[in-house]
Amino acid sequence: METNASSDPSRYRWIILTRPSQYHRSSLEWMVGWMVVIASHGAFIQMTGQITMCNLTLKSGSIF
Repeated sequence: METNASSDPSRYRWIILTRPSQYHRSSLEWMVGWMVVIASHGAFIQMTGQITMCNLTLKSGSIF
């Protein structure tokens, strides 16, 4: 039995879906890769934006 394959089948299915060929990177794979990067960093970007807005609000006084 392959314990790695049975422990995380979704990971291998994701690799198969996103990497149909090992030697040719398609534009769809490139777009999916960037979507994953943007999605994984979305929370960090949103948090950073909120911190920046709070700093601007504190520096300029109470806006609301």
